[in-house]
Amino acid sequence: MSSKRVILCSFFLTASIGLPAGAQQVQGDSSRRFYPDDPLWVDPEPVDVPPVKEWDLSKSYDFLENTFKDRGTDGPALNVNSLGEVPDSSWFTNRIGIRDMSIDEILRGPDTVDGPAPGPLHVTGRPWTGITPKFTVRDSRGDTYLLKLDPEVAPELPSSVEIISTKIFHAIGYWVPEDYLMELDPQRLQIGEGAVFQTETGHEEPIEPSDVQHWLKYAPRSADGRIRVVASRYVPGKVVGEYRYYGTRPDDPNDIFPHERRRELRGLRVFCAWLNHDDARSLNSLDTYVRVDGKHSIRHYFQDFGSTMGSGSTSAQQPRGGYEYLLEGGQILKGMATFGLATPGWSNVKYPP
Repeated sequence: MSSKRVILCSFFLTASIGLPAGAQQVQGDSSRRFYPDDPLWVDPEPVDVPPVKEWDLSKSYDFLENTFKDRGTDGPALNVNSLGEVPDSSWFTNRIGIRDMSIDEILRGPDTVDGPAPGPLHVTGRPWTGITPKFTVRDSRGDTYLLKLDPEVAPELPSSVEIISTKIFHAIGYWVPEDYLMELDPQRLQIGEGAVFQTETGHEEPIEPSDVQHWLKYAPRSADGRIRVVASRYVPGKVVGEYRYYGTRPDDPNDIFPHERRRELRGLRVFCAWLNHDDARSLNSLDTYVRVDGKHSIRHYFQDFGSTMGSGSTSAQQPRGGYEYLLEGGQILKGMATFGLATPGWSNVKYPP
């Protein structure tokens, strides 16, 4: 090739590189990838969702479904923009991934107030789900909080990791509740009008002062009698159940991507492994029916971080937690074939008391 041809080829190559991505495509070329509005960083305007019924997941079914059925990934993520990133949506909001966040902003997290307002806290109920002791209160501002107590054997452990992990997952981009650390004076507690709780047999009973005293009986206390709690503010909107990590919610017209092919839910697996969050089940998620800018939609929250970073919610994390599933087929077969001689590595580690 002559030197003149080399110069001409170099000129046209340089010119084509300098053109906008859209200008490099021939009109009608189906391989065109970039458009003038690329990349999209916010999902299109959501469809207005009519009222939906609450959708409760079965704890037993959720365990069996995710233990014995491999959903797989079934191809690349679908809800990404032209750069392969996740746009803002009712599932996720880009924060530290695309911009700098100050330390103060990270520490503030999702918080919009300063925790329960001063004055009496009226006890309104007690959830029967979960393994940590907890009950709900309403403050003088009218806000409802779930008060989570530390276990007697591990004071400050779950409350600490709950606060820290909430800030981290919020900074990453997930919708999380507002969690506040507070020193509770039991004298502030009063029984709310019509307050009831569900017994182990499923019956509802009115809450009595003796019930509250029983719930607080084993809670660690400071020298002045105060009790350290996590006050988790109820999220906006009406709670309408939880989300699954596969499929879609049939009554949500905006839920168009199978959950196993959502990038933010796939990435959640990595972040949970990083923080040793071994309790990231569907039962620890929350769907709420909210109204934003005149339209109704379902927002998806990720919550309950008491089992992260070495905490097992009611005690220190068990050695198995974060290393092996409850039912690990390969390890079970190895143990059977060797009559129990083949043991997982984590079982031989000497942990400090």
